[in-house]
Amino acid sequence: MYKTSIKSTLSGKHFVLLLLMCCPLFGQISTDGPPKPDRNYSIGSGEDLYSPLRRDKNYFLTLLAPMNNITTFQGQTANLHCKVAGYPLPNIKWLKNDSSISQEPGRVTIRKTEYGSRLRIQNLDTTDTGYYQCIASNSNATIKATGLLNVKHGYFLNFLTPMNNINTVEGQAANLHCRVAGYPLPSIRWLKNGSLVIQKGKRITIRKTEYGSRLRIQDLNTSDTGFYQCVASNKNKTITATGVLYVKDGQSPTLSGQ
Repeated sequence: MYKTSIKSTLSGKHFVLLLLMCCPLFGQISTDGPPKPDRNYSIGSGEDLYSPLRRDKNYFLTLLAPMNNITTFQGQTANLHCKVAGYPLPNIKWLKNDSSISQEPGRVTIRKTEYGSRLRIQNLDTTDTGYYQCIASNSNATIKATGLLNVKHGYFLNFLTPMNNINTVEGQAANLHCRVAGYPLPSIRWLKNGSLVIQKGKRITIRKTEYGSRLRIQDLNTSDTGFYQCVASNKNKTITATGVLYVKDGQSPTLSGQ
């Protein structure tokens, strides 16, 4: 009879009641899911366990201007600019049609600038046509800018600016500039009063430049006075530009009172 009473007591609701009476600890059982950690608990640096990773509020990265699009011809030079600002200073890489760009000495160069980075491609060919992208990243973010370079096929040759005229005195130096663009790249020669200009040591020098050619004459004398021509030619045509160099006899004029 005693065993029967125990079985009866342990059945149904009496079993739950017996557990609650005998084991108060079970009164803390919750059906709301697993226990949550104390929100005042901290790890290591004191960051809230539930808060997101905190970044320095001064970190930033932004695009200052869209990348420029360029349409030009074979043989020309193109400069693509990636203008960004950020802290920490961002790393910048360049892509063409999603592939990394490799520098080619004398033709394809990448340079850091005060505003970010510049990609320069010289002696362009139609194969240089494509979408160019700069990707800037630092510990704050990553941003991208894309520009289109379209290189057209065709022969051409033209002057970029007229040749400069110079009026000076003996003993000074003069620089005459021949600024041309063309494809294929033109050959350039200099004439004085219709005769070929010959380089003479350090006094008369001719140098190729990014835009064409420069004739420099140092320690001028009156015999250097004359009409100077640059003659540029390629498979397309020949063009000529003329400038006047006038060298006076005497000292350079000064302002009165000096």
